[in-house]
Amino acid sequence: MAAYLILNSDLEDETIALLLQQELDDIQQLGSLTKGKEPEGSPSDLQAALDDYRREIATHLERRSDRAMALSISQAIRLDTNVIVQHLAEEEQVTQDRAYALSLRDPSAEPQPPPPPPPPPPPAAGASTSTSTALVVRKEAPSINCVVCHTTSAPDGGLRSPCSHDYCRDCLVRLFEASLRDDDLFPPGCCGSDIPLEASRKYIGPELAGRFTAKALEMGTPNRTYCHDPQCSRFIPPLFVEMEVGTCVSCYKRTCGVCKAAAHEGRECPKDPRTKQLLDLARKKGWRRCRTCGAMVEKVWGCYHMTCTCKAQFCYQCGAKWGTCECA
Repeated sequence: MAAYLILNSDLEDETIALLLQQELDDIQQLGSLTKGKEPEGSPSDLQAALDDYRREIATHLERRSDRAMALSISQAIRLDTNVIVQHLAEEEQVTQDRAYALSLRDPSAEPQPPPPPPPPPPPAAGASTSTSTALVVRKEAPSINCVVCHTTSAPDGGLRSPCSHDYCRDCLVRLFEASLRDDDLFPPGCCGSDIPLEASRKYIGPELAGRFTAKALEMGTPNRTYCHDPQCSRFIPPLFVEMEVGTCVSCYKRTCGVCKAAAHEGRECPKDPRTKQLLDLARKKGWRRCRTCGAMVEKVWGCYHMTCTCKAQFCYQCGAKWGTCECA
């Protein structure tokens, strides 16, 4: 009866085990006092009851011990699993860093995408879903390993370009800034693929994105017109060019869209003698003029495939748009 009350109480497991052990010691002491007082080979009813009670308490103690051992093992497994998962993640990161470093040595090699994380360990056989604690391994997004500065940041700390190279926020901003200063770097790209503005907007900010959009309009305009005033020289968007005369949106001066000098105001653009001299010299030297922006191009070496600073491509031999002639 005492064992039943102990087992069904709100005491902690350690306290219950201690009380049961004391109860078992009392039974053994009581049993030793009754020995020798009964005929040999015929134990009394009291001795038989004490033996049954002792076995019952011993069974409960053994179950308590087994349960404590099982809980200890379960806790150790959970802790060890967390350590193992973290260790595997660190090893995987080292493998990815080495793969990227090797791929960057060879520009023609495509970086391999990181392998998927290992699946979580299966639950132990016979485990009770009502009492066991499930271990959930969260699948993390791949980190950003910047191809420029080689730093590692969180998945939202940079952009992965179409060629699978990563750029952190700072290096991406510098790349866009450089493209605005140097036409040869516009638009920013990696491995021959342009880096899209929409995907980069949240990293470079609205101000830089706005300047980039204005630059994209400028670079996409054929036969561009700039303010003739050397102190200004701002690009005049096609929206502000009317009847071959452009109005600067900065200083409001008017520029001829034909000769790119000051507007002639009421008269046609006269032939510029300096332009005529340049064209005569170009014919003698064999230079070619870009069909898109009118810039003069001289071939120093190489094939007939020319790419102007405005990105237009043409044949140096005949001046036609590249791919439309048979000179190559």
